[in-house]
Amino acid sequence: MKKIILTVISVILLTACVQQTEEKTSWNLETDNDLGKKYTGQAQLNGWIIYKDFYVEENVPHFHVSSEDISKLPPEIQDENEYFLDSEVKDHISILETYNEENPATIVVDEISIMAEGSPTMHLIEIVQ
Repeated sequence: MKKIILTVISVILLTACVQQTEEKTSWNLETDNDLGKKYTGQAQLNGWIIYKDFYVEENVPHFHVSSEDISKLPPEIQDENEYFLDSEVKDHISILETYNEENPATIVVDEISIMAEGSPTMHLIEIVQ
């Protein structure tokens, strides 16, 4: 009986690992020039809003990506946790502010831009509720 239970648990754990690996997203480098890089793809990310400086502006909302989801981002920026959300999401910031580290929001992004200075920028397409 113990062997059967251990086998079932092993299969469940293996399935979970395979599912996590399948969630990793491929990003296509669409633009790479002197102004910066732009990746297109799609990823579902967990995180919450933090405030930090962005260029000359102070206390600008950024999306802090949870450590578990960093591997879903382009390899070049996997050392970053905070991302500026493009200007189209200003109406959604108040919704995202209701989430935190213990209760992270889930968002879907389809574009990430990297400029020479400042935080990388994400284009949010959905808040998963």
